[in-house]
Amino acid sequence: MTRTTTTAPTSAYLRAGLLAAGITAAAGIGAGLVRGEDFWLAAGVFGAAALGPALALGWLLFVSDHTVPQDAHAEDSVERRWAEQAGSGAFLDVVIASGVTLVLLSVLDVDISATGVLTLLVVLALADSAVRYAVVSRRGA
Repeated sequence: MTRTTTTAPTSAYLRAGLLAAGITAAAGIGAGLVRGEDFWLAAGVFGAAALGPALALGWLLFVSDHTVPQDAHAEDSVERRWAEQAGSGAFLDVVIASGVTLVLLSVLDVDISATGVLTLLVVLALADSAVRYAVVSRRGA
């Protein structure tokens, strides 16, 4: 794949920035309203945390079409097949682990917060997928 030196039009960068500003403001204001105790502190912290992903999303949606060359055969790559194999295996592992955990928590009558459980579920899915991808790519299957 060749690199491109073209730049996006100014309007694309402006739209990306406006989208990022809107997402950041919405995240900050939403967090400030929900958290209640110190509106400006919560709004600033959550807005700052949302800024990076919001800028990346704006760039992806508006700028990347002008600056990143499209690969006509991207869906045929071996890396994509590896990622699909890793993702499908990880999905099955997460479903099984969730079911076993649900049964154990129900039988043992353990009360855990949803935030903790969902955080562990996301970490498990990411780690499982990364390990499976590494194994599949080393095998070359």
